[in-house]
Amino acid sequence: MADDDALVSLLEHYADDADKAAAMAFDQCICPGFDIKSNVRFESAEGFVRLLRLVPRLPSAVAVSILRGLDDVLSVSLRNATCVSQAGGAQHVVELLARESAAAEATSVRAQGSQPSPARDTAEVAGAGDGLSAVFRAAAGVLERLGSVSLPPATLKAILRLLQSDDENFRPRCGHAFVSALQRMADAQNSQPSTFFDFDGDSPGIALRSGSRFSPKNGYGVAMWLRLERNPSYSPLITIDQPGTGAAVRVALNPNQLVMRIMEKDGAVENVLTMHFPIQPKKWYFVVLVHNHKVLWRSAVSAFIDGNEIQTSKAKYPSFSRDHPIEIAFGSNETAHFNGQIGRIAVLESALSQDEVAALYALGPNFNWTFDPSDAAAIEGVLTVDGVFTKTMANKVYVSYTPLCTDGMWCLNGVAPPEHERELRAARTSAVKLVHTNSVRDSLFPVGGMNALLPLFAQLDQPVRPCGASASEIDTGHLARLLYLLRSFLDNHYGNQSDMLRCSGFHVIADLLRAQSPQHRNMAALEALQAIVRTIQESEELYRALYGAIYLDWGLWVHAPVDVHREVLRLVSWEAEVNPHIFQAILPLQKIVDDLRLYYWYTPENDSECQVAAGALGATSTRPQVGELRRMRRTLWKTADFVVRTSGMTWYDGRALVRYAADCGDALQAAEAVSFAADLVRGSTVAGAAEALSDPACLLALLGYDDDGVRCAALRFLGASLSRPRVAARFGESGGYDAIAVLLRDTAR
Repeated sequence: MADDDALVSLLEHYADDADKAAAMAFDQCICPGFDIKSNVRFESAEGFVRLLRLVPRLPSAVAVSILRGLDDVLSVSLRNATCVSQAGGAQHVVELLARESAAAEATSVRAQGSQPSPARDTAEVAGAGDGLSAVFRAAAGVLERLGSVSLPPATLKAILRLLQSDDENFRPRCGHAFVSALQRMADAQNSQPSTFFDFDGDSPGIALRSGSRFSPKNGYGVAMWLRLERNPSYSPLITIDQPGTGAAVRVALNPNQLVMRIMEKDGAVENVLTMHFPIQPKKWYFVVLVHNHKVLWRSAVSAFIDGNEIQTSKAKYPSFSRDHPIEIAFGSNETAHFNGQIGRIAVLESALSQDEVAALYALGPNFNWTFDPSDAAAIEGVLTVDGVFTKTMANKVYVSYTPLCTDGMWCLNGVAPPEHERELRAARTSAVKLVHTNSVRDSLFPVGGMNALLPLFAQLDQPVRPCGASASEIDTGHLARLLYLLRSFLDNHYGNQSDMLRCSGFHVIADLLRAQSPQHRNMAALEALQAIVRTIQESEELYRALYGAIYLDWGLWVHAPVDVHREVLRLVSWEAEVNPHIFQAILPLQKIVDDLRLYYWYTPENDSECQVAAGALGATSTRPQVGELRRMRRTLWKTADFVVRTSGMTWYDGRALVRYAADCGDALQAAEAVSFAADLVRGSTVAGAAEALSDPACLLALLGYDDDGVRCAALRFLGASLSRPRVAARFGESGGYDAIAVLLRDTAR
């Protein structure tokens, strides 16, 4: 096996064409499927970086082979990927991608001008539908591998710069590739700790010697975020020993199995428990083991993965004595050592319920397990176990260790009282490394926060420059990609959610969408919006901002495809029924009436008149036809009913509603409004409805409407309203009864 220096030297000779013998050796041995992972030993991250610097100088086939080999090497070790990214490897990959993207754009320009392109570009672009080279694709895979672990802010800034086009007529060709890569990076980091302990598998791990008295109450438990580097035949997780009594518990992993050995006071094996435990290498899991102490053989061990109970089996409870200290070892025992990563570790002096385990998992991999009042922002809306979860959990945790709470080679207990802090420190060997990563979601704040993503929504109407003579086309799926990217950055990230509120992000997006063609507002984009709703539903302020800025802006949807428009109305109606207390602030009756006037007012009887031009691109958008608009109005009236029955009505709401009915040029619309008002008054369940809807002038205007259906609805409405003495008195003082007499006389004639 060669080292990385030998490979770099060989490639330098090959790139410079200075050594023909080296070139022949590379062509014969390396190019036809050379396996870098098996044949090259990398001494440090600098070896990776040196190789990445050489790639632009190599022929395409060689560059692709090297990049794919490096991707394989990075997939072996999480520590390798972190070190390479932080050593500048990701930045070099972005520079390579910028070079390849510029070459693809230049090739498109030459193709449009019928100019011949160089041999390298011709071979690489011809087979790709989007015009991106094989080198670009291989480099993008390496960047995604590095960015899924750690992406420094400078590298993220360079990627966002590549997403901005210098040509106002075309969007960057690489845009969709970078957007998809950033989304996958953010999704990967959402399920893994940003800091962790790295165990090499060859040396002892973390040990607590002579800890204070261990006093389990109704049981004990162990919880940790862990990742296996490979699938081992035997991998120890935790060992709890009580030297004074000989009692011990040892937990280890076999392939798809968890093995728990419980020893009695004399040190003899009392019980060996094997449980099904399906975890795979290269993936993070939240693992919890709970031993409930009941009586005799009714005691049981429960295993949980990612908040879900996997198996429960009977197991005798160990005879721990409260008068003796214990020793705890994480990631090692006398015969083997753990190979992988562990994020947060906690040993508990009490058994956890399934609801408590699920709540801890919902807090995510970066919660520090301190249960301090300063954690209220992260805990709010997640922990709902009898409202006392945070108070009791701090008393259940015996020790808790995180990579953020260390002092040299000591791991400090995150929840210990000050007088016991030194007593519960655990020693970390030099083989256990502390790894701190830069999450792409955390790196967004130094480069401008959520504001840095918003300009991407202004590029929707910019097509990608065509590869050849074909006409440029707008990508109507790009809005959905951008919305999914937004969801990934907001998901379970309190900082980005707060920044989205601070910069009024959803209102900015709505303003940008109004300037774009309505063809982007399709079902795929609506599904992406719903994914954002599910992500932020615990944040009432962000939820209100999203609905108020985008969903309730009917100007965005009135020229969208009819099925999309109809679905938006249905979603709004359903949400108003489920969360009326939120919608009473963002969707008052006055706004509904104003929206009906603006977007759902008089509908031409001839459906062909519903065709309108939309946007500067010459695209034609179809406004909903007569029957569809009537159904949409009924949905809005239904939504208004949910809102006013929760919030009540004001005099201004009633005046707006009755005047809307009186001003309608369409009898059917007027009848809808009057029937809605009559239902509100007749039910006597809407606060202030009768007084709000008792404006005599408006009621008299309804009686004079030249349509029998409207007048019948108005009379039913009057009958319900006049049952209130105050309303009847005001109506009589305004000459209402005389107007009714005139109406009846005219009708009789």
